[in-house]
Amino acid sequence: MKRLSIKLRVTIWFTLIMLLAASLIFYIMISHRQSQIKTEAEQNLIQSVNSFSQAMKRPLESGSHPEEPPQEPRPKGNRTPDGMERLPNGTPKMYGGGVHIAVYNENQELIQGQIPFELEALDFEDGVLRTVTSEGELYLIYDKQAALADDRIVWIKGVSNLSGSLAAGNLTATTDYLLILLLIAAAAAGGYLIVKRALSPVERMSNTAREIAKSNDLSRRIGLGAGRDEIYTLATVLDEMLDQIQFSFEAEQQFTADASHELRTPAAVILSECEFALDYAKTPEEFEEAITVIKRQGDKMNRLIGDLLTLSRMDQSRLHMEFAEIDFSDLLEVICEEQREIQSKTLICDIEQGLLVKADSSLLARLLINLITNAFSYGNTTVWISLHRQDKEVVFQVRDDGAGIPEEQLPKIWERFYQVDRSRSQQNGSMGLGLAMVKQIAQLLEGRLEVQSILGQGSIFTYRMQLADYNEESPLPDSNSSKPSI
Repeated sequence: MKRLSIKLRVTIWFTLIMLLAASLIFYIMISHRQSQIKTEAEQNLIQSVNSFSQAMKRPLESGSHPEEPPQEPRPKGNRTPDGMERLPNGTPKMYGGGVHIAVYNENQELIQGQIPFELEALDFEDGVLRTVTSEGELYLIYDKQAALADDRIVWIKGVSNLSGSLAAGNLTATTDYLLILLLIAAAAAGGYLIVKRALSPVERMSNTAREIAKSNDLSRRIGLGAGRDEIYTLATVLDEMLDQIQFSFEAEQQFTADASHELRTPAAVILSECEFALDYAKTPEEFEEAITVIKRQGDKMNRLIGDLLTLSRMDQSRLHMEFAEIDFSDLLEVICEEQREIQSKTLICDIEQGLLVKADSSLLARLLINLITNAFSYGNTTVWISLHRQDKEVVFQVRDDGAGIPEEQLPKIWERFYQVDRSRSQQNGSMGLGLAMVKQIAQLLEGRLEVQSILGQGSIFTYRMQLADYNEESPLPDSNSSKPSI
């Protein structure tokens, strides 16, 4: 069964169901029809015998006492208005509905009428309706004893051939059943075509997936277009998934290429300094200078590898996080004091006290340090920092007085290894991963990042997150989940 296609399996299944239902209905109908035919035949036989009995009494009720009726029937021209031949005394020989009637005297000798000869030897049972099978035929027999006005006793026997009526009913039912089978066959063919057409998008999906696997071309799409049914919805979701896979694949390729490029430069410098030291350095000062350059490039490579490892763990949700209620204000003050000691530019801080948030302290500190360091790297003389409560949120801002960022480049600054001014980045040691890491951390902490920049005046980076006072009843974020909110 598994080797058959879905459309064929669906068609076979519903065809069998319809056949079973039709057969059951046919059996019920034919059983009901046979019972109805038998009931009608019984009622007709009893009514015919009773009517015949009343017809025989009419001459006596009028005051005449006819003698024994002759045995020979009248000429065939003597017929009733309905076309039935009459017996010698004027009573009908055969009633409607295939009823044969015969009259016997009290000695059970045939006086008049006619029944199938093989039934003539049957005993008489007054008022009893019997079913008798003779020579493969099914008969209904009804006997009635009647007393005439002159006290003579006669037997009236009525016989009806039930097999003929049942056969006619069965023939009609069989004809109806054959018509039903033809309708089922037509419905099965139509259903097969409908299912085939409904599943044609699935075949298109399979062909598209097969072509993508063969060609490694992630730009191919199913492209079923607009539709409301489940298959069209599935195709749309798959196309969206392919878009995301293509974006991730291309981003991974770009990330690998950028990381290789960034690592190639310090590696080349280290190799060059080692060759210089081995071949040309003679004095301790020359060796010290070479070792200093090697250490500086090694530190750069170490920072780059550490940042790449951190970003990789964030991407794979493998970064261990411990959320707790921390004092955002105290944390920022500590960071500002450290930055004043290591930076030569002016740092101005405006921090509102007592602002509590629920976050991982190390990640939040990394976010703040990266934003402040970025401001010092691209600012000219001064960096301004502020922290304030705004409704249900805490708002952190860092502003510099640098050259600013062109508006068309603002969405790209969050990309890994992207640098607006590459020459200046090389001077300050930036590798283009700081803001990308800030974006990832903001997602993990369920915060929001904003940036505003004016050319020639500087840039303002804003980070918002919910205060702990308004988050007491809500569960802490899962340390293994990240919800984009940028």
